[in-house]
This record gives sequence, C-alpha cells and structure tokens, in this order.
Amino acid sequence: MKNQSPGLYITEADQSAYTPAQSSAILGMVATASKGPVNELTLITDEASLIATFGQPSSTHIALLSAMGYLRRGNSLWFVRVAHYDATAQSVFKNVASVSVGTIDAVSSGSWANKVTVVVGTGTKAGTYKLTVKDNGTTVEVYDLLKVGAANVTDQNYLVTRVNGISNYISIVLTSVSESLKLETLSVLGGDDGVPVSASDYVGSAGSPPTVPATGLHLFDSAEAIDIDLLAIPGITDASVIAAGVTLAEDRGDCLYIIDTPQNLSVAEAVEWTDTTNLNSSYAAVFYPWLKVLNTATNENTWIPPSGHIAGIMAHNDTVQNIWDAPAGDPVGRLTDVQALEYSPTQGDREFMYGNGNVVNPIVSFRGQGIIVWGQRTTQRLPTARDRINVRRLLIMLKKSLGDGLRTLVFRPDNASTWQQYINICTPILAAVQAGGGLFATDSVNGYRVICDTTTNTVQMRQNGIIVGNILIVATKTGEVVALNLTTVNSITAFVEA
Repeated sequence: MKNQSPGLYITEADQSAYTPAQSSAILGMVATASKGPVNELTLITDEASLIATFGQPSSTHIALLSAMGYLRRGNSLWFVRVAHYDATAQSVFKNVASVSVGTIDAVSSGSWANKVTVVVGTGTKAGTYKLTVKDNGTTVEVYDLLKVGAANVTDQNYLVTRVNGISNYISIVLTSVSESLKLETLSVLGGDDGVPVSASDYVGSAGSPPTVPATGLHLFDSAEAIDIDLLAIPGITDASVIAAGVTLAEDRGDCLYIIDTPQNLSVAEAVEWTDTTNLNSSYAAVFYPWLKVLNTATNENTWIPPSGHIAGIMAHNDTVQNIWDAPAGDPVGRLTDVQALEYSPTQGDREFMYGNGNVVNPIVSFRGQGIIVWGQRTTQRLPTARDRINVRRLLIMLKKSLGDGLRTLVFRPDNASTWQQYINICTPILAAVQAGGGLFATDSVNGYRVICDTTTNTVQMRQNGIIVGNILIVATKTGEVVALNLTTVNSITAFVEA
C-alpha cells in the first residue's frame, strides 16, 4: 500500500506459523459385519459405537473382535463394511383395509434386523398412532403422537418425518399417502449378511466419483481425503487382497499395512507363506500367531487374527512413548486381554522367523510376564533402517508433519527467501523429534540436516517451477539384542584388572 499523506500507518506481520501435531495410530479397517452401512467410511471411536453401528461380533464376523482389540487402546477407527449380495430386512405397511401403503425397512442390510418387530398402535392422543420398535422382544424405541394422511404431510409429527433419519433401526417408505394404519405387530424379515464375501469385495473398485463411488479398500485411496496411519483387513490372507493392501499403503506413502498369517500354521509354514505371498515392503508388517480372546457377546472364547490388537499396541505406544519408539517388548507390547496363543514361538523359532531375511514378527507367551509382541520388522527384505516398524512410522510422521508445513510454500516465489522458509519450517519439527530421541545425534553433530539452496534448486528446476529441498536424517535404531556379560574373578583386588 502506498500512503500519500502524512500520518501513522500500522501493519501486521505474522511470523508465528507452526505445524500442528499429527494424530497417530488412526486405523483403517475393511471387514464384514452383521449390520451397518456397506462400502461407506464410518468413523468409530469406542466399542459401544462399533456394536451399535455394525452389530455384535460372531464366528462369522470375527474381524469385529479385532476392531474391539484396537479400540481398547486406540480411538480412531475408520471402518468399511463389505458384503456380497446382502439384503435388507423389510415388512409391508398396511392401512385399515389391509392394503399395502409402503414398507418398513431396516436402516442397513444384514441379518441383524430379522429379530426386529414394530408394533403399530394407537397414540396417546386421539387420531394419532404409536410405533413401538422392539429388538428381540426388548423395546428400543417408541414414537408417539404420529400423524398420517395428506393433510399432515408437512406436520412435524408426520410418520415419515418423525422416524426416518432418527431411528437406529427402521426407516419408512410410503408408496401412497394413507389416511389410516392397520393396528398390528409387523416382523421385519429377509435381512442377509451376504457372507461369505469374495476377495474382490475386499479389494473393491476405484469407481468413478462422484457418479460411481469407490468400494472396499479403494475407499482409502486418497490420502488427502481420509487420514489413516495403519491399515488392516483382519484374517484375510488371500494373495490378491494382500497385494492390493500393500500397493495402497505404498501409493499413499503414509500408512503401515498390518498383515495376519493364515490360521493354524506352524512357524515354518508361516515363514513359507510370506515367501510365496511375495511380501517385501517397508509399508507392511506380518504378525504370528492367532489369538484367543473372549467374545463378551456370546461369552465364548474365540480365535481371532492379531492385526487389530497389534494396531492397538501401536496406539498405546504412541500414548506412553513416541511414534518412533518400537511398539514391542515389555511393557508396551503386552497384550492384556488375550487369553492364549495358538502357539508360542520358542527362541529357536524366533531366530528363524526374524533372521536370515525372514520377516515374521512373533507374539510370545513368557512365563510370569504374559503375552507380548516380540518383533517389529517390516516385510522389507533389504537390510536398511526401513526394515523396522519404528523407523517406517517415524518417516510416515515426518512426511505428514513436514508436508503440512511445506504445503504453504506452494505458489510462493522460487527464490532464496522461500528456500529459507523451507528450512525454517522443517528445522523445529526435526529438532523436536531429535530431542525426543527419534533422531540420533552426538554432542557436536545433529541427527538431521535440511538443504534448500542453489545446490538443490538448479536453474533447470527453477525454470520448471519446482522448489526442491533435501532432508537428511539419522533415525535412531532400537536395541533388539541386550547382552548380559557375567565375569567371575578370583579376588576383590582383581576387580580393577577386570
């Protein structure tokens, strides 16, 4: 602004920009369920919401027990229910002449609604009706003073207005405007879970949004649209599904895919399975064996895949430690709600699973300590820092944090001032990680370096409108082997020599 007359002119400059903290251990899960929306992203933050939305876990839907295992430690679950030829339970609505005027539909497909009944009765005020919704004989919802008929379509107590979008159990579809309702008890029947689903249901389709929506795993395609740090498809070990999950994690570049081995495998078979499945990515990790947990809905012990509980351990790790710390070992890796393992790998087993280029993370039952996650390898075969989960999750966190900050430089002038802003954005984030132990430094040398100058921004880069910065880091490795050396000496005087 150019000022033409004398006076005091005050302006503001904001140099207080910072990058907000990133949420961690957000889990994306694709699974079957007995109820709930199909092929939609649903945010679940606690076990009660999970059960209310997607129904009780069962032997058919054991992934819900995996989801519960995560929710006992974490609180951000994006759940996608998949189904194959699922059906919605329904009942016919009639008028006093027993002529159909519409239907009562379950709010979502699945067998869950086959125990729902709706009692159509008279309201507490003359000329009105009352709907009593029961689940397995227990009253769960009551709608009183309901009105019907053409004269009441715009009334706030109109039948459809009061029920649809409010009920957790039913919705009403009227095919004609009725002036009356038949007083009766209606059974909502015909719901079908649509299981078993196929591998293609889990993988889904990218669709053609917004006309044709994405389904299955493809609902997580866009890192800009949906934020996740972890991905799981509990118990699904089909090679095509696993390949799709790994590809998704790599393409996003910001999440770790937690993979289950098939049930009832020996240690040798589990290792062979990872080889035949061609697992080799720092964006994936495999855990063995399956876990026995209590299904509180049926009060029965059930074998489930470990992926949900592993995600819960990572959420717990991020609460009590840092995202760059290993989510394994005692006490962080202790599974407190697991009753038993299919098999507890011995020391020899663990040497085979974890060494020699093998990539299976063992879960072990230690006498007196409990059941503990005892590995944190990614499936990357090449021996670099990225073959460890803590390093991969550190890099994911840095990409998100640094990316959010550096996005503010898009469309800025490609000059030394912007390059310095690049450095200024990155430095405090890296310094904080280093202070927390995520980057290895000495007294004289930092564990990171940010370069954004003429060496990275060449003439060719500037002509193409590209700003380039290089960030070098030394990730802190975890101590996975702790040695205890005991030395006996002949006398106290020998201590000095020893």
